[in-house]
Amino acid sequence: MSKIRCPICQFKQPEDGRTTCEICGASLFQEKPKKEKKERKEMTEAGKIALGFSLVVFLVLGYTWYQNEPSKTPTAPPENKPVYKTQTSNNQFVAYAMATEFVEQMLLAPTTADFPSFRSEAVQQVNYDTWIVNSYVDSQNAFGAMIRTHYRAKVMFLGDERWKLLDLQTK
Repeated sequence: MSKIRCPICQFKQPEDGRTTCEICGASLFQEKPKKEKKERKEMTEAGKIALGFSLVVFLVLGYTWYQNEPSKTPTAPPENKPVYKTQTSNNQFVAYAMATEFVEQMLLAPTTADFPSFRSEAVQQVNYDTWIVNSYVDSQNAFGAMIRTHYRAKVMFLGDERWKLLDLQTK
């Protein structure tokens, strides 16, 4: 025997010809009210114009923002401008540190730079105020991969705690 559920109290009762619920007295065969469908409104001409204008403004602002992004390409430091100051002049370690600073300026992702620890054989003194540093740096490239770049940096002490990059070659 099948059972019928009361639409009000949800009590299941046998389908024995009754028309009302024995618990709440509601009609067992009343139809549930149907949900009304909302009419879809057509977009007005003014709405279409406003939407088109908003889209154009959004595209122009996006393009402008994209064009004003700073360039990600490495740039060389100015030629005759001393960049860093130090406390000593004839020191292999300071020459090495200055070379690493100049190399770091050239990298796409300088925060990822990993230089080896100082080795005296990597630094050669050319004359009283000029040094050549042969070393390498591990850093991320534009795709995020770690790349080892060997470099040869020629740095010169200018006096008054200032250093200048004379030449930088990478392999």
